[in-house]
Amino acid sequence: MILGLHKLGQWMIGHDATASATQLNWQWLSDNFDNIYLPLLLAGVTCGLIIGGIGYLTVRILWRWKVIKSWEERKRKRLLRS
Repeated sequence: MILGLHKLGQWMIGHDATASATQLNWQWLSDNFDNIYLPLLLAGVTCGLIIGGIGYLTVRILWRWKVIKSWEERKRKRLLRS
């Protein structure tokens, strides 16, 4: 997931994927931090906002659907009692 975010961030910035990690460890990460933090941060924030927005809209739509369904059920029960 982190590699995908990094590649997406590099694409968004327009950088070439020059740094390749043959072995991902803390030493490599600390040596290449200057090259990877901006693409990773940009892609992480962008993906977080997009996925958060999709989740928010999904919950709103499902909640509204449930409320409408509930009100229709109440209305049906009230008409049956009359």
